[in-house]
Amino acid sequence: MSKLHKTKEKEVFYYFLKSGKKRFMYRHLYYDLLGKRRERKKSGFKSLEEAQRELIKLKASMLDNNQLQTDKHDLNVSQWIDIWYQTYSSDWAVSTREARKNTIEKHIKRLIGNIKLKDITKTIYINRFLNVLKEEGFKPHSTNSMHATISTALNAAVEDDILDRNRIRSAPIEKPKRLTNFLTPYELNIFLRYAKRERISDYTLISLLAYTGMRSGEALGMHWSDIDFKGNTVSIKRTRDVLGTRKPKTDNSIRTIKVDGLVFQQLKKYRAWCMQRKLECGEQLADDDYIFLNNDGSMYYYKELLSIAIRRIYRNIKKEKIKINTITGHGLRHTHCTILLSEGNQVKTVADRLGNTPETIFETYSHSFEELEEQAVHSFSQSLQSVAESVAEK
Repeated sequence: MSKLHKTKEKEVFYYFLKSGKKRFMYRHLYYDLLGKRRERKKSGFKSLEEAQRELIKLKASMLDNNQLQTDKHDLNVSQWIDIWYQTYSSDWAVSTREARKNTIEKHIKRLIGNIKLKDITKTIYINRFLNVLKEEGFKPHSTNSMHATISTALNAAVEDDILDRNRIRSAPIEKPKRLTNFLTPYELNIFLRYAKRERISDYTLISLLAYTGMRSGEALGMHWSDIDFKGNTVSIKRTRDVLGTRKPKTDNSIRTIKVDGLVFQQLKKYRAWCMQRKLECGEQLADDDYIFLNNDGSMYYYKELLSIAIRRIYRNIKKEKIKINTITGHGLRHTHCTILLSEGNQVKTVADRLGNTPETIFETYSHSFEELEEQAVHSFSQSLQSVAESVAEK
């Protein structure tokens, strides 16, 4: 193209073809949603007025659709998911924000980030994302979580008219296997017996988790003021982990629950130990202190110490050739819930105690409901049989 010449219209220029004919073009500069400077241009107009009309149409189109009408075909998955994250992440819980950021940076961008958003199809998604995750050994639970992040981002693109629909919504996602991260009442008794041999901080935390079903982060976030020694209740008001202290996972998680007297006996013994450790450091134990200290009393207890203690418990159990199911710290929560359900407690009661919704209880602990159904069928049959035998004797 030959040299451009300015016209009275700021973004419209004219130039000459080799034949000597005069032509017009527009060059519209703007910043896209990622903050990058971009340009839209078109040439070949025979008159200034024609170029002006097309430029006005372009600007109107961009204003009507917040610049996305002209940008959307250029966005790839990485660019859109960055926009989505920056727009909505401030409304998410800290743990959700960190988990999604990790998924985006380590997996989504790595596997499908360079694909144009408009080109994402179910087949491409299965081949380039789901199948690769499976080959890399990711468990269904992790894959489900990553899929939820991508699908939520694409739903937002549909709502913003960037995509006509979410094409990965019906992608085949493998369901997590039947829950196994729990102990039977018999196994829990063995586990707690060996846990009692552990250091006082470890055993006290394990007892509290087993008898309340609270999340480990909720227990680590408790202050001494959250314990009512007279009423035998504990209040869950916050959670604590490597990301800091904050509100619990959901509004349902803020709760006050009754606790067995055995746990309170242990808490009283542990409180005396904490007071002694604090005094050795020249400090007084305060009501707003975190309950759980490291076993030497020098720092706050952190979650990895629980995992280490549980591994040590299982090593000791194995030495004596006793076999019980292997669980994680969160498995104590699953154990508490499973035992309550197996004893016929109402789902709403269990959900309130764990800080969950009944829907979550039904979804997570389906194995317990299957067993309860089998028990119900057996009980009904036994009841009818007893009546039939009674009638026959008469």
